Amino acid sequence: MNMIRIACIGIAGVVLALFLKQSRSPYAELISMAVCLLILFYSFGTLTGLFELLWTLERSVTVPESYIRILLKITGITYVADFSSRICEDAGYKAKDFLRIIKLKPLIAFFIGGLIVQTGLAFVATSNPYYATHALGSIGKLTIMNTVAIVGGPVSLLAVPLAKKIGKRRIYACGMIVTAIGCLVRLVAVNDKTSGLVAACISSVICSCGTSFAQLLYYSIQADNIDYVDYKLGLRAEGVIAAATSMITKISNGIGAAFSLYVLSWTANGDGSYTKLGLSLADGLIPGIVVFVGAIVFLLLYRINNEEAEKIQAVLSERRETAENET
Repeated sequence: MNMIRIACIGIAGVVLALFLKQSRSPYAELISMAVCLLILFYSFGTLTGLFELLWTLERSVTVPESYIRILLKITGITYVADFSSRICEDAGYKAKDFLRIIKLKPLIAFFIGGLIVQTGLAFVATSNPYYATHALGSIGKLTIMNTVAIVGGPVSLLAVPLAKKIGKRRIYACGMIVTAIGCLVRLVAVNDKTSGLVAACISSVICSCGTSFAQLLYYSIQADNIDYVDYKLGLRAEGVIAAATSMITKISNGIGAAFSLYVLSWTANGDGSYTKLGLSLADGLIPGIVVFVGAIVFLLLYRINNEEAEKIQAVLSERRETAENET
């Protein structure tokens, strides 16, 4: 009976949406969304019965519960990915369009630079608690470091006027270089716990100022990338760029955290305590070098400056005006 109701709701929604599509297109989209939500609501009862059947099968076989849950997660991910890909295809985007988008040179530079920089920042984020505990003597001192880092927030307000004069690309790279310098300052803080806290706080302020500058401009540069894709390919790529950025962030966080812990464990003493060498490498030297390299890579490879972005926006505005006049 539920299947008949779902079929009737779907057919009625399609007919009504087609009827309103020509005269009132927004209403047609709202009706389509409402129909999808109703179908999803009616599907919950069927899914509940399906899960009960799966749990019954699980109790009747000797396969461990963890394996069954992994299979369910794989199945769910498969259905979600297939559903998402079909939505993208209905919206006019296909896999070949994704490949065309990510092959553009500014996007490659943006993603590579972001991957390197985020990996360095993940190094610091992972090793910070160990640094505070073993180099400064107490995990509570990490709270002090994070508190003084708030200074970077107001300073970041200078990023916008400086970006207008010097360029977003250069200010973003400078922010990352300042962050790298802040990481290297922590090399001083390892040697003495008393003066080390002062050096660590100075390092946190410098890193906060640099990352605040860079993060404030990061999304503005991302918007320039979206306009560049529209300018080159005639495609709006907000979703593609946001998804790729999120994926790269997760990958870099995983790489940075794993290698940071590996460095700490590799240089640890036999009793499990961490050495000054390991703390210096994981929380100072390695992330500083990695972030600096990422900034230089971005500065050298990413070529969209303020003038280029303004030209792209002018061309896109002209295209939109032409399209509106034609309609």
